[in-house]
Amino acid sequence: MQFKSSAEKAQISFQGHGADYYGQMNDLLDFLDEISAFIKARAEHLESNQPPEFNLKHLEQEYQYAEAFGPILHQSFLLSLVTFLEHAVNDFLGVVREWRVIPISPSDLRGDLLEKIKVYAFRLGRLRIEMAQELWQDVGSVVAIRNCLVHHAGRVSGNPQNSQIYAFSDRHSGLIIEEGAIRVTEELCRGCHKVVTDFLDALFHGGYAAADEEIEGEAEPPSKSDASG
Repeated sequence: MQFKSSAEKAQISFQGHGADYYGQMNDLLDFLDEISAFIKARAEHLESNQPPEFNLKHLEQEYQYAEAFGPILHQSFLLSLVTFLEHAVNDFLGVVREWRVIPISPSDLRGDLLEKIKVYAFRLGRLRIEMAQELWQDVGSVVAIRNCLVHHAGRVSGNPQNSQIYAFSDRHSGLIIEEGAIRVTEELCRGCHKVVTDFLDALFHGGYAAADEEIEGEAEPPSKSDASG
């Protein structure tokens, strides 16, 4: 395929990556449905086939059969979701680098995921993408929750990103903090999935629109001053 300009090539790349990640996000949601169905079925099986030694009177049935191992599987989903987000952002910045011919790699920059987008795509790449501030905050909180689970065993107290975690809790349901630690629930996973889906949709659509704007600008007739020169 012959491209008239680097902007046209970037536009096709943004569109392709966006469509690909949209499909993969749906696959992730199907995976979450399977996890939740497994937890429910396993809980019901254990409850109806309970060995006598597992009859712990001081624990609620729900905790024994679902909440005891549910958070482990839901946490694995959340970690996978953020890893997926990182891959998508890297692909996005890769398109920006090729389009704008930026000599340094995104990996050469310091800072978290969002800081790299702002510096690399907006400052170095000169892209203008409209995105709600709350969405920026939400995706930052999703990453902060993942970091808390990985680096602090879910402990919010003393975590340098605890303000982002509590802010997400104020805006969304499903984030449960018990005894100072995050407990990952299905509802939290679905909320985080929606945030990441909306963020990637805005990012790739924004990149496509920016490239389209440049293409349209190139297609405009020259001004009188250009023509007279």
